[in-house]
Amino acid sequence: MNSDLKVILVIGTVILLLMLCVPFLRALIMTIFGKVLMPLISAMGKVTGTWGLWTVKKTSSAYRLWIKNLLSPRSVIYQALEDPKEEKRKTP
Repeated sequence: MNSDLKVILVIGTVILLLMLCVPFLRALIMTIFGKVLMPLISAMGKVTGTWGLWTVKKTSSAYRLWIKNLLSPRSVIYQALEDPKEEKRKTP
């Protein structure tokens, strides 16, 4: 981690702890966290969860199709490649 970033994090932590010691600043911080940051974190979690489930769904669907194609005969997958003459010979 960069040394400048460490200094900024330490200064920010000290300022936040000092703000929590003063009662009216503590109420202000609780309001900011309660009314602004928590709904924002909740919305971000919802979007991330939705994206995660969509990704799992698409991946499982792709694997299911891949396994189906591996287990199916070629004539079922590529029906257009069938030779019509062979079809006529097969039927009596």
